[in-house]
Amino acid sequence: MSYTKFVESFPKGLILYGPPGTGKSAITKALCKYLGLFYVTAPMAAGDLKKGIVGDSERTINAIANRARIVPWQMCILFIDEIDSLAPDRKAPAGGNVSNQDLLSVILAILDGNKTTENLKIIATTNLLNKIDSAFLRRIEI
Repeated sequence: MSYTKFVESFPKGLILYGPPGTGKSAITKALCKYLGLFYVTAPMAAGDLKKGIVGDSERTINAIANRARIVPWQMCILFIDEIDSLAPDRKAPAGGNVSNQDLLSVILAILDGNKTTENLKIIATTNLLNKIDSAFLRRIEI
């Protein structure tokens, strides 16, 4: 299979879910190594992206997408652990937070919107699949 067909057939994102300690992160690391995928940044916890200054988190996500755009011939992986805190259900009371919505909007735009980065794929893990926004879940493979 050609690289182009491989990238096109790979989902925009994957989410692994289950109880703590079941090997979600280890499976992700092994999958990336086996497939020869490039981590566009070191694996991140959701807290790494939740910055204190307004707009920093969104700028960080955009910078990561820009890094992937520099190498369009390489499929890039952004690994985020505990994605439920970055993509909370917007219908839930805590999901109504404006900063959460802004960050989720940037992530959705990069996955499948006006800032789509074809060679950037998100692999995420969570223990709380039911707490994740439905728009985010529609764009990735579970």
